[in-house]
Amino acid sequence: MAMQTLTIKLHDDRYEKLRARARSSRRSVEEELTDLRTAALPLEHAPPHDLDAAITPLALLNDDALWQVVRIGLPTSSHRRTRSTTRAATTRRLERS
Repeated sequence: MAMQTLTIKLHDDRYEKLRARARSSRRSVEEELTDLRTAALPLEHAPPHDLDAAITPLALLNDDALWQVVRIGLPTSSHRRTRSTTRAATTRRLERS
């Protein structure tokens, strides 16, 4: 992805707050500002930073446990729609085989 350079003007008090925040996290002002920008304007298609950490444990679960996770994480209407879509896809896959 192409990157653009941006120059911004901050009032001294805002810059000092940013600099103090960067110093407390032992990062540069640029790194701190980049994180703030990313949090404020996330890319719509970008996965969460901790996606790998979140989904890796799912590989250890059996089907029943995975459905339990889905039931907890989705509203009932979404759960029903997801389950019926999965059943339809599985049925079509079985019919084609």
